[in-house]
Amino acid sequence: MEFGERVRALRMEKKISIVQLAAVMTKTEAAIRAWEIGRTKPDLETLARLAGYFGCSADYLLGLTDLTDPPKIAAERQLDEELETLFQKIQQLPALRRAFILDIAVQTLACLENFEDEEQEAFVLWFHRLFSGIAMGRSLSGAETKPLLAEIRRVSDMDYQQVWEAISHKISSL
Repeated sequence: MEFGERVRALRMEKKISIVQLAAVMTKTEAAIRAWEIGRTKPDLETLARLAGYFGCSADYLLGLTDLTDPPKIAAERQLDEELETLFQKIQQLPALRRAFILDIAVQTLACLENFEDEEQEAFVLWFHRLFSGIAMGRSLSGAETKPLLAEIRRVSDMDYQQVWEAISHKISSL
């Protein structure tokens, strides 16, 4: 979508007329029409005001991203950076450990695809606590995992004990 199409779509979504947008932006109706048909674009100051008014980023208006929410854009960039760093660390590992991490990631994604949102959150919490403990050089004890498993079972009928056993077995075999 081009700049003008995005402005028009956002204006229509907000259910305002060209006249109303022109008044808010302190521009002429002709200027707004020229943006929407792609004949001209606003100056940088007006672009920033448009983004603020519509609650999106200038990047979205200019067609540089399809994400309209600035916090989501920042979060996605941060996630991309974290994934890149993680990928670089994984590449430096011996082949057996890389295969192990890939296997865990594939199994985790398969589990998440079958869960409802609430189940996904519980599983991610459980998985995070599990691997946080492992990263600190210890495995979680049965006493530590039982409350986590109970919470997960509360929202899902999947047997997380089997998942725990499979992961524990893989970790102990390294």
